[in-house]
Amino acid sequence: MKKFGYFVFLPICTLLIGFFSGIAFVNNWLVINKVIPDYKMFQTPLNADVWGTVSDWTIVIVTIFSGALIWNTLKAQIDSNKISQNNYRLSIFPNFTISEEIYKDSDGNYFTVTLNNNKALNFILYEDTSLNRFINTKKIIPILHLNVGNAVKIYCNSNEIPKINGALQTNFITFSFEDITGNKYEQNIFIHHSHDSLALSTPKLQNI
Repeated sequence: MKKFGYFVFLPICTLLIGFFSGIAFVNNWLVINKVIPDYKMFQTPLNADVWGTVSDWTIVIVTIFSGALIWNTLKAQIDSNKISQNNYRLSIFPNFTISEEIYKDSDGNYFTVTLNNNKALNFILYEDTSLNRFINTKKIIPILHLNVGNAVKIYCNSNEIPKINGALQTNFITFSFEDITGNKYEQNIFIHHSHDSLALSTPKLQNI
């Protein structure tokens, strides 16, 4: 949008002004000067009835510069608003960390995804079936809200991290969540095979 506004809007305005100025020039030259020779379009000093007065041209020039100034001011305000909105979005962004190994409790094997800062809403897990049901889908349920420090237990059907020969990493589950203003993100959980550990991908903003 920034490139469009800067590199398209001003050239279009320039072309439009040049286009209509050209029409006016051709109209004066081909019509007025031929049909009404007394106008003498190119006589000196220039005929004010044909070319306009200094005040007329002053108004045109001031209008053009005023339009450019207004556009630049508006563009700067839009950019400033976008920066402010982005900074606010980052300030309320829910940040998660993942346990690098698998634990066990009375309900089975699990690993955790923990919320480190800011409240998260509508936490939902989506399983990737490429790891032969590594995740226990019966225990996957949406969580309406998470507070700082809350840990989500993700149960799995093995106490060992699956290994895939020749792969550097394998995405096997995705979860989505929202911040307090409704911005939705998705993040992948993957296996880092070189370390035999679990890791999180960079979150991706969905509703942009």
